[in-house]
Amino acid sequence: MLRLAALGLVAGCLGGAAAPGAAATERPAPVRRVLLLALPTMSWSEVRDHRLPHLEALFRGSGMANLMLRSTSRNTDPGDGYATIGAGTRTAGGGLDGEVVGAGERYAGADGAVLFARRTGHPLDAAIGALGQPALETANEALLFESVPGDLGSTLRSAGWRRAVIANADSGETVPRAERLHREAALVLTDRRGRLPAGEVGDALLERIPGAPFGLALDEAAVGRAFDVVWQDRSVVLVEASDLARADAYRRYASPDARARQRRDALRRTDRMVGSLLARTDPARDLVLAFGAYHPSFGRNLGVLAVRGPGTAAGYVESGTTRRAGYVALQDLAPTILDRIGTTVPTSMEGRPLHAAGRTGGTYADRLDRLARETHASQFRDATIGTAMVALAITVVIVALLGLVVLLWPRAARWRRAYAGVCLAVPGFMAATFLTEPFAFHRYGAGAYWLTVVAFAIGFGGLALATRRVHWLLPTALAAGALVALHGIDALLGAHLQFATVFGYSPTVGVRVAGLGNPASAQLSAAALILATILVGWLGPRRGVVVSAALLGAVLLIVAAPPWGQDFGGALSDAPAYALFLWLAAGRRVTRRAVAWLAAALVGAGLLVGFLDLLRPSGSRTHVGRFFEKVGNEGVAGFVTVISRKAGLMLQTFLVPTWVLASIGLLLFLAFLAWGTPWLSRLAAALPSLRAGSTAFAVMAVLGLLLNDSGVTVPGMMLAVLVPCLLALTVLQPAAGAGGGDPEPPTGADEASPVGAGGPSA
Repeated sequence: MLRLAALGLVAGCLGGAAAPGAAATERPAPVRRVLLLALPTMSWSEVRDHRLPHLEALFRGSGMANLMLRSTSRNTDPGDGYATIGAGTRTAGGGLDGEVVGAGERYAGADGAVLFARRTGHPLDAAIGALGQPALETANEALLFESVPGDLGSTLRSAGWRRAVIANADSGETVPRAERLHREAALVLTDRRGRLPAGEVGDALLERIPGAPFGLALDEAAVGRAFDVVWQDRSVVLVEASDLARADAYRRYASPDARARQRRDALRRTDRMVGSLLARTDPARDLVLAFGAYHPSFGRNLGVLAVRGPGTAAGYVESGTTRRAGYVALQDLAPTILDRIGTTVPTSMEGRPLHAAGRTGGTYADRLDRLARETHASQFRDATIGTAMVALAITVVIVALLGLVVLLWPRAARWRRAYAGVCLAVPGFMAATFLTEPFAFHRYGAGAYWLTVVAFAIGFGGLALATRRVHWLLPTALAAGALVALHGIDALLGAHLQFATVFGYSPTVGVRVAGLGNPASAQLSAAALILATILVGWLGPRRGVVVSAALLGAVLLIVAAPPWGQDFGGALSDAPAYALFLWLAAGRRVTRRAVAWLAAALVGAGLLVGFLDLLRPSGSRTHVGRFFEKVGNEGVAGFVTVISRKAGLMLQTFLVPTWVLASIGLLLFLAFLAWGTPWLSRLAAALPSLRAGSTAFAVMAVLGLLLNDSGVTVPGMMLAVLVPCLLALTVLQPAAGAGGGDPEPPTGADEASPVGAGGPSA
């Protein structure tokens, strides 16, 4: 099995390296100048729903994407977003990020240069200084992302490129003076000491307009004059559409009507400013990168991302971080800038340069509609996932409690067949949450969504149960096999059903939008082991082990291969568990030598996946290859950093009670079923491979807990697959000597056996 997986991994990884997207990672010709257009809080829906001719002209000829805004936490504010771009790595803001001043500007009773020297200990030998730089560095020292705030600015300076920022999102009115400065955009291009050599961030950029948010707006003429001064060869200039930021910040003070009017005005002013700036650029030689850097105040969103310039065509773009057409991560922008100007990207940056995706996405209107639609779908998923997790956990616990009634109360024997259908509906429920992906339920609402999911689950359970007359093992085999087929085929076709589904992943809060999500991978791994257990019991040890080896090898390949599942933790937990199952199912004993081989399978699977991912181009590597790359660059320190971060995320999952409580309850239920009733002993007699499957499942669940940053969710999801399937097998098993077909409930003394009559069976 492991040899099969190894050969498949080689083919899959090398095949992925030669995929069409890999050719797109070749570096385009270096550009002459770079214009960064910061469009804070703007969404593709706004672009679609408002008349913005200059922005539309830019986007029509650009590579487009949704910009994933998550930094070190789910809620990204201006400091988080702009500092992340400036570091090329996920970065946390320091709380004083907006305090950026000119050297001669008066602030807090002193000149900016004096304040800068007082706070940083260094003279401000530049035009602009970030007073919050020490706080920014302190905030990130405690994190495990190894962020270097200002890395982009320092790299540009070393490469001989000029830097300038034109931005002022200051507020006013009821806001205290100490909180009025909002010039976080400067953090994109300040260096590691918080210095910026040119640009304008002061009040000279503003004009007073009574009806504008805080009574302030950018003076378009002042922006143009400042831009003309710094727009030179070998320059990177950032201009922020600060009116958008101000309109968003003023939402809490304005009525709904005033809020809508101010937002429309800000969009129109921004569009005129963008048109004026684009008239000063040369599309054949200048790179224009437009982006939104942080979440709006009213909720989590996806930012706009558009890139136009040499070597970039209209269509979708993606990056090595996302590996999904139309999606780019915030930390990818700095590596993209450096890559396009022909400068080496520092190894401290975790982001990857963006490149053209493998498909254009049709017309501009098609791309715009898709990007806007997927944003809303992700938001719907985020609003639904909590309910879905709780619903699944409670459902499985209720199914377990009903199982006690059906199995231990003689009068409930007549309901066992219907109860089996309820058990089989649980895998159907899981499958339904993925199969809803093609349908726009964000338009129809949560009621329509849940009605569809529940109806599908009930129908699925009924159809699976209808096959019981063929063989008592067939209904559960179909239920487990459906999950294996669903996730396996989806992974091979690009994992589209994972996107914005409740047990998949969401670009608005997540950091991963490719391959199998951890919950789906857990479902696939558990269902495959259950199906293998059934196959060995049905076909017999000899044929069953051969067929199961092929099945489990294929699943391991799908889970592990970088072009498909991309689940490193899943591969590490599956490989030894699957090998142990095949070993035990073949009638072998567990010896010290066998344990050593299982440990070797664990280590070997990890090394195989990692080193094969390193064979792929740098821009196409998954998080596994980047982990090995980091260890290669930093040695033990890089290994410890990543493992510590993953361990911290895993431990945090124990603070969420849903799966902690459900897992404890389900484990207690299984223990009682095994040692407190005769039912699992009877099932083990009818299905001899159950003991091998149970032992392997325990190993897989424990490793899944320890080796995944989703922590307790992984074994919890595995138990959510196992318990209903195990109970379905239990109530469908034939009476002793009855053979296949419909089961007959045990009668006589055994039916009313007191608790404790049975021995351990799993």
